[in-house]
Amino acid sequence: MKSKKGRLRLKRISVYLSIWVLVVAVFFIQVDPVLAQSNQMRYITDEQGRALILHGLNTASSSKDAVDGMPWVKQKDVEREAKVLGFNFVRFLIFWSHIEPKPGVYNEQYLDRVAERVKWYQDQGMFVLLDMHQDLYGPATSGNGAPAWATYTDGLPVEYQTPWALTYLQPGVIRAFDHFWNVTNKHPELEDHYVKAWKHVANRFKDHPAVIGYDLMNEPYGGRVIWPFFEPLELKPMYERVINGIRQIDKKRWIFFEPQAFGPNQGLTTTLPSLQDPRGGESRLVYAPHLYPLSLEIGGGYSGVTKELVRFAVNNWKNSRQDEIAKFRTPFVVGEFGLNITSPGAMDYVDDVLAMIDQLGGSWAYWSSDPGSWGPYDEDGNLNELASHLSRPYPRAIAGEPINWHYDMTKRVLSVKWKKKERVTGSTDVFIPLEDYPRGWELVENDTSKHSSIDWDEHTRILKITPDPKQSEYMIQIKPK
Repeated sequence: MKSKKGRLRLKRISVYLSIWVLVVAVFFIQVDPVLAQSNQMRYITDEQGRALILHGLNTASSSKDAVDGMPWVKQKDVEREAKVLGFNFVRFLIFWSHIEPKPGVYNEQYLDRVAERVKWYQDQGMFVLLDMHQDLYGPATSGNGAPAWATYTDGLPVEYQTPWALTYLQPGVIRAFDHFWNVTNKHPELEDHYVKAWKHVANRFKDHPAVIGYDLMNEPYGGRVIWPFFEPLELKPMYERVINGIRQIDKKRWIFFEPQAFGPNQGLTTTLPSLQDPRGGESRLVYAPHLYPLSLEIGGGYSGVTKELVRFAVNNWKNSRQDEIAKFRTPFVVGEFGLNITSPGAMDYVDDVLAMIDQLGGSWAYWSSDPGSWGPYDEDGNLNELASHLSRPYPRAIAGEPINWHYDMTKRVLSVKWKKKERVTGSTDVFIPLEDYPRGWELVENDTSKHSSIDWDEHTRILKITPDPKQSEYMIQIKPK
């Protein structure tokens, strides 16, 4: 067990290292000329062409250490996510080590267990993103993700560090990633296996109506190939190989891609070039970065001087993501954000981040669903204060082209604006939580936003608004009575 002095020293090293990364970034970052072009937003769409706004949780961190690779949640917990919290989305963790425990041998029992849980979400009308998760490369290097047979450290040491992310700097972890990216020119077969594992997963879930897409790799790390070279030289070619492999099997699902973790997670701009989707027709790629401000990661709260540092980082993160949305021209989903909710000002941070994501026109999955100090449940499985902040009024599906939406937490007013779009059918669906409107709510429309019909489901708390087809632009508000 490390001494208090040792832990403080490691935390100090983490701060110095992060500052060094930021300084290097300032001097080396170059702006892609594409960024100056239109910032027109695209959205994930459903079968009716409606724009989907996804709110949900990552499920779950508990999967990482579970013998069977399954999360803690039961079917009743999924039902609560949908009916009480109003979520329509889950980022569900899967692991290469469980999918392919031996070279070329796939664990169908594991995929059966995944499919069983995907059905739970389907029964609640939720969408599932299958996230090929990794931290620290794999179990053989103190993390999760890659199987032991695909881990080559060349005998270099791996000593688990605190904070855990410092373990990425261990020689054995760096070498394992170097071999995966084949910068050593010794193991080109590793990426081949990774592509085939993804093809196997896609073949299993390509026709599942609840599976909305595939997240190619959680928080990629370049080993000895550092920013800004890793993403264009190593990550892009691997992503394109996996995308092409999946598209041989499944041309319909959305494919989510992330930038590298170090730098973009804290607000720097990614150096990842644009990717191509070979499916034919309109691209179905989704940009899915994560948000973890450094000051929160090393144990600070959202108050005092630390709050100003976090706000500065979040604003930089927002500006970087706006540029990248314009560059990639893809839908935008925040695949992870979260914090220790016992930290000072934690709920204010959550509220500010959710408002920022709304402003960007994005969707999100909070990290994570696990009971305890980071999740919306206490240790006994009861909903806590975080749950009431994550569960908020929002348009789940918009029957047209979204212009903007905004929730005023003080006045409890949700405003949604969109315009008519050809070949889009169905209703605009709005989740209206009871906690925000205990005395009821009212729908407010202006003269140019008349509906042809509305349908309110008290059980699901979903309002379905079918606009008057003669109108070209719509603006509604949900207000408390």
